[in-house]
Amino acid sequence: MADGLATLMEHFSVTAEVFQAGALCGTNTLETDRVSGQMHLVRRGTAKVIHHDVALSITQPSLLLYARPMMHRFITDPERGADMACASLRFEGGEQNPNVASFPNVV
Repeated sequence: MADGLATLMEHFSVTAEVFQAGALCGTNTLETDRVSGQMHLVRRGTAKVIHHDVALSITQPSLLLYARPMMHRFITDPERGADMACASLRFEGGEQNPNVASFPNVV
């Protein structure tokens, strides 16, 4: 039996564009363009992530997925920062894409 997510991905594509690779230092607010989601890979370092009324503390390598547009803020050490790779994601069909609709706000 085929994996359900793989089957959906065959029919509803996603594109990604990297906009950050390396140290992210201090406080960085990531606004929304009302179209793109985002993906963040924290490779090393610590970060606090704030969105709406929720704050997450990242202390080990982690992957964060915002399938839908959502403003969020990273707070890292102002000098050392956190080693991160970040990309904007565009799902074919936007919020009507069944993959996007099935995800919570943040994974």
